[in-house]
This record gives sequence, structure tokens and C-alpha cells, in this order.
Amino acid sequence: MRNSKLFRKEAATWPYRDDAPMVGPPSCTSKDIRMPRLRKCIYDLDNIVFLRRLGAGLDGYCWLVNFGDEGPFVIKVFWQRTSNNYHIFPPQAECRTNALLQIMEQSVADGIAAGQPVLVDANPLDWYDAVGNVQCFSVDVRQNTEAAKKEATELGITLQPILSMPRFRKCHGWLMVGTKRLEALPKKTLFPFDVKINRKVTRSFDFTPDADGHERQHTAIVYEYIEPGPNDVAVVTETVNFLRLAGFAGTTSNYAWNWQSSVLLDMSEIVNVNERQWLPSLYTHMTAEAMLNDGEQKLGRI
Repeated sequence: MRNSKLFRKEAATWPYRDDAPMVGPPSCTSKDIRMPRLRKCIYDLDNIVFLRRLGAGLDGYCWLVNFGDEGPFVIKVFWQRTSNNYHIFPPQAECRTNALLQIMEQSVADGIAAGQPVLVDANPLDWYDAVGNVQCFSVDVRQNTEAAKKEATELGITLQPILSMPRFRKCHGWLMVGTKRLEALPKKTLFPFDVKINRKVTRSFDFTPDADGHERQHTAIVYEYIEPGPNDVAVVTETVNFLRLAGFAGTTSNYAWNWQSSVLLDMSEIVNVNERQWLPSLYTHMTAEAMLNDGEQKLGRI
């Protein structure tokens, strides 16, 4: 396998949005797993109704919304529009993470139905092990059970079947949101004011036209709305254990309030194997206790 840093450097240039509408199950081939792309949300942006602000963070601004008579949903509009290919690009990372989880969910369901469950390394230790486990969710690998078992025996690997998928918030795909729509929101109740995070980092939308005189377009992701509720450490532990088997690492900025009712709300809290921010130390030491850190992120309006 190629050098991990070179692989992730190349991955930073890959597309992460799919123009195909999110209708029906995702494709689960090895190529889909290797280069995951999130499908487009089927809801019409012209039917969006902003209900209230939910808050902002390092990556984007969130609102509670309806699309016509359907909802409520959460729409997360990302601050950053373009990648510099050196640091994490939040829209790309979060689109890929959601696409991967959708593929994995489908693969687990298909495997159980066919009597050929996904088999993964029960004790992955590094990036190469993580990538290998991710590939195990592809239909190509899953349907070749005998070859997987033979290779595992030769390498002394213990295989673990994935017989269920923990609860993740449903992702309804991506949309592009223009700044004119955001600028027109009522100032008192819905307008996305600039924010300062942890008294250090400022995030804001630029409402001026771009170099070509057009309004600026921002990637957004539409999510299921999760009702607030307490977190059960045992349930979160099951989720974290699955994430590790599925190749995801944690981050250095975990907060308990990013989980509600034992469901992860902020998908930027986990890092898929394609991202440069995937770190071995945040992979092998990812725990529910770390995810449910009681630290408080400090937000302030500018």
C-alpha cells in the first residue's frame, strides 16, 4: 500500500460531492469506499423555511429548518468555500464521512441479509489496518469471505463480524447555499453574525460579491434533527467501538454537547482515513470518555 501521507495528500484533490440525488441505497463498491462522495439532497432550497438558529462552530453555522411541509431538519452551512490542500477542508471531510457511514450501513444490512457479514480486523493498530477495515465494507471484499479468512489466518489476524450498526443521525445530502439568502435573514432571530470561538478564532460569511461579481456559494449538509436528551456512556461506547473498527479517528476538540441522546451531532468530531488530520494517537486512544469531554467551547458574537 502507498505511503499514508502521500495517499491523503492525493485524496485532498478528489471530488467529495456527487450530483446524483440521494434516492435509494448507495453503491458499495471498492471504488465508492476508496473515493466516497456524498449524494445531493433531494429537497428544494426554494422551499426552505428557517425556523431558528442552533449555533455555530469552527466549521459552520447551523439552523433548524423545514423544507415545505417536511421537517424539522438541521442545515449546516460551512464557512470555508475553497481548500488550500494543506489543512483540513471541513466540507470535504464531512461529506466524505457521511458518505462512508451510509455505505457502511448499507453494506452491514446487505451482509446480514445475505448471510455474509462484513468481517474486519478485531484489533486495528495503525492507518494501514484502518484502511484495510474500511475496504472490508465494500461488496467486493464482503462477498469473498473465504479469501478474507485465508488471508487473516496467514497474517494472524482475528476477524470480527459486524452484525449491527450503531445509531447515527441521518444525513440527507448536500446543497449549495448562496450568501444572498443568508444575508436576507432577519437580524434579530436568524442572521448568521460573525462568531469568535474560544476567544481566538473568528468565523464569518463574506456577503460581498466574488471576483466575478456573483454571490458566494457555500456547501451545506442537511441532517436529521435529534431531540436533546442525556447521553448513555454505554451506548456511546458501542458507537465509538464501531467507529474504531470502521477506521475513524477522533479529534483533539471533543465536547459532550456535540452528543445528544447518545447520538453524535457534529460529524467533524470523527476523522475518516482519507483526511490528513487522521492521527494514530487519536485512533488507538479514542474512547467514549474522551468523546464526552466536559470542556466547554466558548462562543461569542463579534
